[in-house]
Amino acid sequence: MKSIQVITDSTYFILYDKDSEEIKNYTRSLSNILESQKVVILHTTEHSVIIRPSKVLGVIVSEVSDDEPISIIPQPTARLEQHNPIENPEQNSETTRTPIEEDIITDMD
Repeated sequence: MKSIQVITDSTYFILYDKDSEEIKNYTRSLSNILESQKVVILHTTEHSVIIRPSKVLGVIVSEVSDDEPISIIPQPTARLEQHNPIENPEQNSETTRTPIEEDIITDMD
């Protein structure tokens, strides 16, 4: 089973797919989907997700055992924050973080 962690500019979510294809070929197929300039639908054996590829920062694909618990998407507590420690390294890191604004899909091209 494949675990697909999709990281966007504001959150991340995990999908699971019971595909037996080699991870190298599976990842290559997934990267072709993310080259699209339009909104795409990613289908797995467990879920279907509408994705705007321009908002995806990265994807981690890994093999997991079928016995591992399956997460429900999305992960609501996950929130990426911007942090630049170079600007003022002596300042407390908690005060230099600012949340990233979320992008809500309102149109489908």
